[in-house]
Amino acid sequence: MVVFASPLFQFRIMNQAAKIVSDALLGLDFKNVEIGGVVYTIKPPTIKVICSAIHHFSNIGMTGDNIMEAIKKLPGATDDMLKGISCFICGNENMAKALENGTFDEIKEVLEICFSMMDISAFQCVSLMKNVSMLAARPKTEGNETFFGQIAHLVDTLHLSYTEVFEVIPYRNLLMMQRDKLHAIYGGQKVKKISGKELANRRKKK
Repeated sequence: MVVFASPLFQFRIMNQAAKIVSDALLGLDFKNVEIGGVVYTIKPPTIKVICSAIHHFSNIGMTGDNIMEAIKKLPGATDDMLKGISCFICGNENMAKALENGTFDEIKEVLEICFSMMDISAFQCVSLMKNVSMLAARPKTEGNETFFGQIAHLVDTLHLSYTEVFEVIPYRNLLMMQRDKLHAIYGGQKVKKISGKELANRRKKK
């Protein structure tokens, strides 16, 4: 049986996509969370904030098939857990002491929000109406395995400064900027630009 999406459903998806993108660009895609009776605001983190949080989260023994499942299995709040959350709230671990007033359920809920702030899956509905040919025949690449490679690639492809990539623009905004950057497509395939030097080297090999 073939199911067709109604125009109203498509319109709702497009409206949702437009709101997600607009909120991200305007800095309105933050989350307010309550810990110990105090409300804190968590904004999509920059790479610097993520690295600061990972420095503490890496000391937490988490097991599971995915982050959300691992969080549910945590036995209790730890100092590193609170310091990591503090990094998401204020960029450093200075708020960790105040977070000790929260319940463990509050801490786990905030942890899930912190990790969701690094995820770009919410943006995927933006591209639902696009031609799938844009995803075809991608060239094989190597590298970009750590933040070192990602920062270098983002600086290179988006023509931004190291500071802008590392500590100014939210990480998931950078990823969407890179993914949605204007590019040429011929015959349903992305064109990989190469330098004159690389082209000359290829001809020598022939």
